[in-house]
Amino acid sequence: MFFRLTLTAACLALVVTACGGDAGSTTTAAPGTTAGPTTTGATTTAAPTTTAAPTTTAPPTTAAPAAAPDSTHQAIVETGYKFGNEQGEATDADLPFALGSITAHVFDGGDFYVVVYKGLDLDETGPLCPGNSILTLAGFEFVSNSPTPGAGCDGAQNIALDAVLVCAGQVSYVTQIPSGTPGMLFASVEAYPPDGNFVGASGSVDVSAEVPDIDVATLSC
Repeated sequence: MFFRLTLTAACLALVVTACGGDAGSTTTAAPGTTAGPTTTGATTTAAPTTTAAPTTTAPPTTAAPAAAPDSTHQAIVETGYKFGNEQGEATDADLPFALGSITAHVFDGGDFYVVVYKGLDLDETGPLCPGNSILTLAGFEFVSNSPTPGAGCDGAQNIALDAVLVCAGQVSYVTQIPSGTPGMLFASVEAYPPDGNFVGASGSVDVSAEVPDIDVATLSC
């Protein structure tokens, strides 16, 4: 009997120890989960702001007008003359241009006759003083001269300022002769040097018949 109780007590002690009783038992916590290393996001540097270059607007290009067409009414400037301190005929040697090298083309500008001096190159001749008049039954009328840029017309009978239009080398003259006036139109090109020996050349054309129209605005730049 004593043996059996002893064995039973021993057995109970083993059971308590094996089953994890409170007495002297050590509980080992489950190992903690270690978080992976913290990943630092890559820093993104924004591209520098590009300032657009200011837009440059090119200035409008103004094209030179086309040369005036030929007129059906033309006068060849070929009769040379001297006046002032000397009188008589002028030759090529006296003039800044060759006789017959300039042709005056006559047009109807709406209010007045317009003369386009083709063959006149101011770069070669220098400043000049062209002029126009018309011979009617009443005699010479509407006589005027007008200087090209840089010229003087001192001594001319009637100076009409700003009557000459120069554009792209083309020289035109808005005369004081009313459009439709019948008669013989005289177109001249003259030079007025300071020594008083004025020289020039002229040509004439009958404008009794209708002359072609032209838009004066197309003759200026």
